[in-house]
Amino acid sequence: MFGISLYIPFKVFGTNLLTGRSFILLLSIAILLIAFSKNPYYLGLSVFVFIIVLFHYHIFHFFHFCLSEILSISLIFLSIVVLVESSITNNYSLKQNFISALLISLSYYLKIQFVYAIVLIPCIISFFIVVEKKKRSLLKKQLFGNTFFLILFLTAYTIFWYIPNRELFDYVLKDQTANRFANIYRFVPHLKFLVKELFLDEYLNY
Repeated sequence: MFGISLYIPFKVFGTNLLTGRSFILLLSIAILLIAFSKNPYYLGLSVFVFIIVLFHYHIFHFFHFCLSEILSISLIFLSIVVLVESSITNNYSLKQNFISALLISLSYYLKIQFVYAIVLIPCIISFFIVVEKKKRSLLKKQLFGNTFFLILFLTAYTIFWYIPNRELFDYVLKDQTANRFANIYRFVPHLKFLVKELFLDEYLNY
């Protein structure tokens, strides 16, 4: 479904790599700025965070490679921020639970490998139910509401996307996950190769 998000930019600005890269870059940054804007302190901190984080080689490239990963991660981050905002104010909000669950769901709608994020919010809330006795009643409401919406969005995904495209979906998943891990007997040679490439190669001196 990642391609659907690119339909309008490609329709307006043309189907080219520059359009795709620019759209994902700007959209991801916009999502992160929305998350940081929830708190004035974090909004000021975001300037330094962007400068430091975006200079990281892998993060920098994933931001402009026109891939879904950084967009999905940004949505997960915003989802957590939205839910935390509700906990800080000590007010149960059905709307915030809905938005939080929607953002998590959109993350795996864009790329199914992020489907594990479904359990992220319920696990976080369950942890705080144990350690935060004063907020236990609020957290239980959040757990129920968030879980309900997560199941609702997962059901919708299954009915309207997975089942109609099941044959293609299963074929792609099998192709993407088959033979992804090296044989256990190749572990030591593979480890040596990684150490050489990442730490000892001559080009790292420049």
